[in-house]
Amino acid sequence: MLFSETSCEVIRRSAQEQELNWHPGTEEEDEGDDLLLRSVDEFWWFPHMWSHMQPHLFHNESSLVEQMILNKEFALEHGIPTNLGYAVAPHHSGVYPVHIQLYAAWKKVWGIQVTSTEEYPHLKPARYRKGFIHNSIMVSAYFCA
Repeated sequence: MLFSETSCEVIRRSAQEQELNWHPGTEEEDEGDDLLLRSVDEFWWFPHMWSHMQPHLFHNESSLVEQMILNKEFALEHGIPTNLGYAVAPHHSGVYPVHIQLYAAWKKVWGIQVTSTEEYPHLKPARYRKGFIHNSIMVSAYFCA
């Protein structure tokens, strides 16, 4: 998947430093969390990792599945759509080099069909990045810098 400079700017502005830490703060911050969840139809939600831990640090598939299930249960409990078919690993970890357990867990829990990386085959220069397919999951090269 290729992004134009304009698309990259839109993505960067809309996703910059956005992270949902559920009710970790002040009363006002927690009200903001609740507002986000009341607006689930206004966002494209995709699975990440419950603990934001990098997947390659998990040494077995069952631990990854456990973390993903926590994330999925939260989504289902709050009416967040879970059928986008796209996921991003924290820091793109485990996408390339391939962490086999990550791909297996994604398939098992989420039915993931597409992910992205900025590492294949090398981080820089970006114009040489390529996509690939592993375990029937398409990996697109992320070109925004």
